[in-house]
Amino acid sequence: MSDELSELIAETKAVSAKVEQAFGALSARQLNWKPSEKAWSVAQCLDHLIRTNRLEFPAVENALRGDYKNPFWSRIPFLPDVCGRIGIYLFRPQNPRKFKAPKSFQPSNSDFDEKITADFLAHQQDLIEKMEQCRSLDTRKTKIVSPVSDLITYSLADAFRILVVHEQRHFEQAERVTQSQGFPTN
Repeated sequence: MSDELSELIAETKAVSAKVEQAFGALSARQLNWKPSEKAWSVAQCLDHLIRTNRLEFPAVENALRGDYKNPFWSRIPFLPDVCGRIGIYLFRPQNPRKFKAPKSFQPSNSDFDEKITADFLAHQQDLIEKMEQCRSLDTRKTKIVSPVSDLITYSLADAFRILVVHEQRHFEQAERVTQSQGFPTN
């Protein structure tokens, strides 16, 4: 299990490095620019990731405190594994399908300042810390409920994998924003 967490931590650090490299020097104007009214800006992609990841944190913290019991649906053989694989498949960057984020996952519509990139990088440190703290747990046997629905359960390991592929997906989305025609030069 430690190898899997080490890999997830390394991938999370890689996303952080890419975000810092690609967006760290962008102005507030660039961070908030959108290629169209319905598209998200770079800042909104980062805000969405912070919001999404934070919604998983309570289940992780409960598991770490030992206050967590495997949810009912997790007792159905194979169901959490299937839910985890589906989540990983759906949110991986290679999946061209677009999804509408549930309301609690949607980014703010307000303008962000340059601090959003630093906020995201600080949040990444929190996520890495949570992963590090889980080294004492069997993250494959610990099942949690998705913040999307109480009917969706998956392993803690799959929860972390879903967060990582989701971050990779939205990093690529944000990068496409910066490559869009009309993106401000400063």
